[in-house]
Amino acid sequence: MTGHMDIFQWYVCSQDVGVEKPGREIFERAYEEAQFWMGPLEKDEILHIGDSLEADISQFFFCVL
Repeated sequence: MTGHMDIFQWYVCSQDVGVEKPGREIFERAYEEAQFWMGPLEKDEILHIGDSLEADISQFFFCVL
C-alpha cells in the first residue's frame, strides 16, 4: 500500500468487494461506506482515486453514468 491510511479514514478495494475493476459494485460499496462514515451524501460528493489509468479512470464513467 501507499500509506494512504494516514490520510483517509476508510477506503474500498476491488479485492475486498470480490469484483474486478471497474465493476459497478465497487462504486456502490464505496457510496454505502461513504454514507456510513460521513452521513448522507450525494454520489457526486465522493472522490474516486485509482491506481490504474486503464482499469480505474478510462472505464470509470461507464460504471457511474
